[in-house]
Amino acid sequence: MSQAFTRIIYEKRDGVAWITLNNPERYNALEKEMRAELREALEDARRDDSIRAVVIRGSGKAFSAGGDIRAMLEWTPTVAMRELKELGTAFVIERIIREMPKPVIAMVHGYCLGGGFELAMSCDIVVASEDARFGSPEINIGLIPGSGGTQMLPRHVGEKKAKELIFTGDQITAREAAELGLVNRVVPPDKLEEAVEEILEKLKSKSPVALAAAKEAINASLELGLTHGIMYEAQVFSRLFSTKDQKEGARAFLEKRRPQWTGERAPPAGPRAGGRSPDAPLKEYSFITIENMLLGIPGARLIWSTTYWPPMSSEFLADLATEMADILERSLHGGLSRKDLGRAEDIVKPRTLKFWGHEVEIYDLSQPFGPQSVIWPTANGSPEFTMVRNHAYARARTVRICSSMHVGTHMDAPIHVEEGYPSIDQLPLDRMIGEGVIVSIPKREWEIITPEDLERARPEIQPGDIVVINTGWHRYYSDSARYFLFAPGLYKEGAEWLLRRGIKGLAQDTQATDHPLATVLVQGNMGQGNPPIMPWLADLYKKKTGRDVREDFPYWEPAHRILYTHGIWGIENAGGDIDKVTGKRALIAAFPIRWIGGDASMVRLVAMIEKK
Repeated sequence: MSQAFTRIIYEKRDGVAWITLNNPERYNALEKEMRAELREALEDARRDDSIRAVVIRGSGKAFSAGGDIRAMLEWTPTVAMRELKELGTAFVIERIIREMPKPVIAMVHGYCLGGGFELAMSCDIVVASEDARFGSPEINIGLIPGSGGTQMLPRHVGEKKAKELIFTGDQITAREAAELGLVNRVVPPDKLEEAVEEILEKLKSKSPVALAAAKEAINASLELGLTHGIMYEAQVFSRLFSTKDQKEGARAFLEKRRPQWTGERAPPAGPRAGGRSPDAPLKEYSFITIENMLLGIPGARLIWSTTYWPPMSSEFLADLATEMADILERSLHGGLSRKDLGRAEDIVKPRTLKFWGHEVEIYDLSQPFGPQSVIWPTANGSPEFTMVRNHAYARARTVRICSSMHVGTHMDAPIHVEEGYPSIDQLPLDRMIGEGVIVSIPKREWEIITPEDLERARPEIQPGDIVVINTGWHRYYSDSARYFLFAPGLYKEGAEWLLRRGIKGLAQDTQATDHPLATVLVQGNMGQGNPPIMPWLADLYKKKTGRDVREDFPYWEPAHRILYTHGIWGIENAGGDIDKVTGKRALIAAFPIRWIGGDASMVRLVAMIEKK
């Protein structure tokens, strides 16, 4: 069976999905259309239960010579990030291959370079012909690998060899790649497909659920430490005892025959010794028993099966049901009864808060944090959340978060902008809490918070205060150009005023401590080699105001540097209940995590006011 594509050939035969990269005139360059079709084919193979394995190969004289360099001539940083995020192997294809519960084989001949090399490294098994050449030549066109090469290659060959290959852009032969562990087998060109078929026959003779479990556990070893990896393996191992294939494999071994794999879960157990035939009327039997309890293993769970019993009295059955229900309940709550637990609704009830005999009200001035949290335009993607353990399987929830700390309501450390200055863990705790003011300084698009604004603000800003500025911009908090690119903000003169006043800390309901036109969006890194991220903003500013942005904003992030290097911390993206406390003095607190060497930390910014 085959499906129609223009940049790949996709065939299904004998339980194998064959994906052929098919643009031989350009050595199968991974252009946008090819990546989209490759992704579609991989997702189809993953969903198709009849497919036992996947093979990726190239037509013509190459597996793939890499990315589409011609298209890259027109890329900007924003376009590059979008291309990788939407279709690139780093964000989508590599993940599909990694999470696919089926083996994926790279069948490599000729050039396997750049993105093609990264695609091959993503696969579970690599079989190469003797004429294959591998390498990461991106350095030769002023780039680095962009589809996972800097992360996958060191895991295969070690840090030093990976740096040599990436720094030099050198190509290596198939034999050298095999010696480094990048290739499983090297064969003559005319034996390449035969070698792949040989591996496929072996894979098809194995249990598909066991293969999927083995891949899952091995992949986890790349992310977990040894102790947690062994615990994870125990969960995966135990889970296989709920499958038909495990029972069939054990029986076939004992009966000295070939197993007949189905990939299905285990059926209900048969009648116990002395019991009646399952063909008898069901009403004669009770059939709720606990077949197996896997307790004491991380991620403990129950495996249930229906088992036929001889007829019993209704009283006995009632007692049995009660006992089983109690066992189940206790197994779900770590051995405790439900009555030993508190009520969830009581946990979230507001309680009276007192400090030294005074009753106070507490207000959250933070933006919510989650998968849709917005992040500054130069950051590499929104936070990623992975459910490591869930209640349905492990009776506990553990979520792994991959994120920059410059997301949501967060505090920057001095080291974020100046080398040699303190990191977030070195900031004194006494500076994180104290008396302060929440002041209203309403501002429109691109307006500056001036010294005059700060002087007029009420309540009056006093020495030692923590200052929270409400410009009204928190109402636009979203993944939008309006919030990030057109926000009002503080600049050099306002920061100098706050420094002279001797404040302790500053929080704003805007995108950064500095005005957006004084950041890398427009300024670049001021001669340090990095161009502006969004140079068109300077043109737009000129069109809207008739002025030159470099003349109006000649300094790069001056508020960050002036405040942070004098021990005045800055919090960005304040919000929450800020409008409820604006115009008031309060006890204000915001504690970052104790991240050694950290450049920032998400915080919970709160204000506490005595209850009248």
